[in-house]
Amino acid sequence: LFKRRDWQKLSDAERAAVPEAAQLGVIEDQLAIIAKTYDALLPLLKTTAATTRAGVLARFDALLWFLDSTDHPDARALLESCQRDLRRLWV
Repeated sequence: LFKRRDWQKLSDAERAAVPEAAQLGVIEDQLAIIAKTYDALLPLLKTTAATTRAGVLARFDALLWFLDSTDHPDARALLESCQRDLRRLWV
C-alpha cells in the first residue's frame, strides 16, 4: 500500500476506497487483539516460572514482542541469539 498507493499521503476517505484497505483493517484488528492478549498475559509471565522448554521459549517470545528493536537493538539481538542457542541446544 505504501509503495503502490502512496498510502501515507491518502486521506481517510481515499484510504477507505482502496480495495486492499479492507484487508489491512482486518489485519490491524487482529494485531490489536494480539496486543491486548499480550498485555493481559504479561503480569502472569512475570510471576509464573516456566516448567518446560516450550515455556522458556514462549517467555522469550513474549519478551521479544515487547522489546522494540529500534529502541534497544543490542538487547534485542542478544535475546534473539540466546533464544536461537536454546533452540539449538534443546534439540
